[in-house]
Amino acid sequence: MLYSTKKSLRRLGWTPDGANIVFDEEPLIRMVSLKTSQVTTVTESNEATAPALSPDGRFIVASSSNGQKLMLFDVRQKKWSELAQIPSGFTQWSADGKYIYFDNGFSKDAAIFRIGLSDRKVEHLVSLKDFRREVLEQGLPWMGLTPDGSPILMRDTGSQEVYALDFEIP
Repeated sequence: MLYSTKKSLRRLGWTPDGANIVFDEEPLIRMVSLKTSQVTTVTESNEATAPALSPDGRFIVASSSNGQKLMLFDVRQKKWSELAQIPSGFTQWSADGKYIYFDNGFSKDAAIFRIGLSDRKVEHLVSLKDFRREVLEQGLPWMGLTPDGSPILMRDTGSQEVYALDFEIP
């Protein structure tokens, strides 16, 4: 889920039990308990952005702050690890939590990838060459998944272009 503040577009997610919310508050990732209203900072999250919580609540995937690698936080062990050194934009967990789908942001050869949590193998799924994506408020192209893992994208059909018409009244 995304929410907007005056600063920028942010991402948030609920833990499976509905007791906590994980969210991005530059330059940190935070978690708030809905029972106590206590806000805590995810350990060493100052180099991560755009968190996405796994369906079981055990992991948080995030892009590095420079967008050049995918990072994984183990909530139980409170430890970050590098998933892959690859440009990353929007991330999305598969429904079963076995894969993380992601785009490579605004790279020259835009594409959708997925990485297996067990083997950390990066798979190229589809090229986005010549696909004009809709960019959200703060420069973030959104991506979703269908229940079977097929990517969902928003296409820019030119609604943001401005035209001027000159005419003379007879």
